[in-house]
Amino acid sequence: MRLKLISTICILCCCQFILAQKSSMPDDPDLKSLTPEDYISSFKDDAIKEMYLHKVPACITLAQGMLESGNGNSNLSRNANNHFGIKCHKEWGGETYTMTDDEENECFRKYDNVLDSYSDHSMFLFSRSRYSQLFEIPINDYKAWCYGLKKAGYATDPRYAERLIDLIERYNLQDLNKIESTPKQNFPSHEESAKPEMALRDGDVIAIYANNDFAKQE
Repeated sequence: MRLKLISTICILCCCQFILAQKSSMPDDPDLKSLTPEDYISSFKDDAIKEMYLHKVPACITLAQGMLESGNGNSNLSRNANNHFGIKCHKEWGGETYTMTDDEENECFRKYDNVLDSYSDHSMFLFSRSRYSQLFEIPINDYKAWCYGLKKAGYATDPRYAERLIDLIERYNLQDLNKIESTPKQNFPSHEESAKPEMALRDGDVIAIYANNDFAKQE
């Protein structure tokens, strides 16, 4: 009887594991999985643009996107364009996507495209008082940003800061901050950089930098 009970428990555990693995995979099996290099190449300009507009270090944005979305391969990123694991919260009025995370059937934000997710991530950090001290940290001090995000409660993983730092240093993402060097002109407001501005990609992003003078970040 005891052996039968143990066998039943083992079978149930295996079933739960298989279901969990399946739920973390994209719904479309034909979609090509992205490597870390693919992800960086695809979204580094978006991270740079967010640094230009909202003073969130590009290496932080990109590392968080890689970690939270599994390099763009997670169920949430593929089906909801949500690359930062941002949940709905009471102020969210857009589309939603439901999936099990820390708790069952949690509400996550759903975006029209990945760039919207990147912009909302910047505004999410900027608009919450618990993250306000991050914007007093020099943009090039990525380690302080990583530990600051963990301290502010962005993620429950006790090694969240170390995992971000590992990604940044493994792929030299800190080099993205060097081409930022805070512009002498004022950054656009969040209102000015909303939907129309979020359409900037690739060559347009480079054009922004080519047409502005930059002062070295101290």
